[in-house]
Amino acid sequence: MTVVLKFGKLVQKYLMTSIFSIHNHTKTVKQHPLRRISYLAILILAIAIPVGNRKVFASSIDLTAQLYVDGHTLNVATDAKDVQGVINSAGIELKEKDLVEPALTTEISDGYKINVHRASSVTIEDKNANLEIETAQKTAPAIAKEAGLTIAPEDQLELSRASISIDNPKPGLSLKIDRADDVTLDLYGAVTPQKTQAKTVGEFLQEKNIQLQEGDTLLQPVEAPITPGMGIAIKNDTREVQVIEEEIPMPVEQIKDVNKEKGFKEVQTAGSAGSKTVTYEISKQNGVETSRVVLGEVVNKPAIKQVEVIGAKEVVRSSGGNVSAQARELMAAAGIPAADFEHAYQLIQKESGWNSSARNRSTGACGLVQALPCSKLGSNWSDPIVALRWGNSYVNGRYGGWAGAVSHSKSRGWY
Repeated sequence: MTVVLKFGKLVQKYLMTSIFSIHNHTKTVKQHPLRRISYLAILILAIAIPVGNRKVFASSIDLTAQLYVDGHTLNVATDAKDVQGVINSAGIELKEKDLVEPALTTEISDGYKINVHRASSVTIEDKNANLEIETAQKTAPAIAKEAGLTIAPEDQLELSRASISIDNPKPGLSLKIDRADDVTLDLYGAVTPQKTQAKTVGEFLQEKNIQLQEGDTLLQPVEAPITPGMGIAIKNDTREVQVIEEEIPMPVEQIKDVNKEKGFKEVQTAGSAGSKTVTYEISKQNGVETSRVVLGEVVNKPAIKQVEVIGAKEVVRSSGGNVSAQARELMAAAGIPAADFEHAYQLIQKESGWNSSARNRSTGACGLVQALPCSKLGSNWSDPIVALRWGNSYVNGRYGGWAGAVSHSKSRGWY
């Protein structure tokens, strides 16, 4: 590049000097028309040769990515290979607390979508202390978590735009935390700590879904105001009651990943079991329990759902030679007729081995059906349903169906 620029400067200087000499000479010598055209061409060439730090050749553009910066969309043409490269190509300067999704080191493809969340100032008003933080989080629970605050399910959070005033000249967000009151509940002898936003004892019973039964005695009036640290008791001496702490099973959501082998399991979001205090009324006959009825229950710790990713890559033939149940499920969801399952399975097995993230490094073909170019499948090219739907439309339009596509693939090696 340096040699080219130096050479350009020398040529430009020489030609410009020649032009001035020619100009002086033409004052006395009559110019031929063709010579005037030659002089003009030389002038254009001299001006066109790049000088300084200009780039001689335009850089190649491999793909286009979409940047979403706090609600604004920016299309970026770039030769970058990862998210950080796209950010640099767009000339965006990130601050320490800005949040980028996905991570900066994530490799990208054509049409990739990137979110940039700018950090802003958040003023937090809590019962015990006020503080101010810089964060890119936009929801109240996430902001409280980043600030290191423990929030109970009964606590109430209010997020709003901060009012600008002389005392608070900085724009940003305001988070107000209304802490629940701590009380104790004595339910038929079982004493448990509780939190509540209720204003009276009656509202507390409704909040905890506790209904007084025949023979129950509430030791506090229902209209009594709730005060921090107060005790609320319900007694019953006319029946046998058992108070038992039980586990609340952990709910589990499983996400099937067709790129992982069957038997693979990974916890995406950890969960946990909860606990509750359950009060039973026991009926007995001759000293033997005949039945029990739930009188009330109080959740001490809510169960947290666990999200798991499990392998669903199967697509192998059964002993009868038919396509596997999972392949049928995927093809049916993509709108492929059952009569085409065998041919579709055969062609996809040849093209990608039923690997939805398969990508041909030499041609750029991608997805289950190896679409070329990959952009035909859009940004969700690794979604098996997206790929199968496109493939079904393609083979029907070009070959009249999957059987025709298989026949062409066998004879030509491609489809």
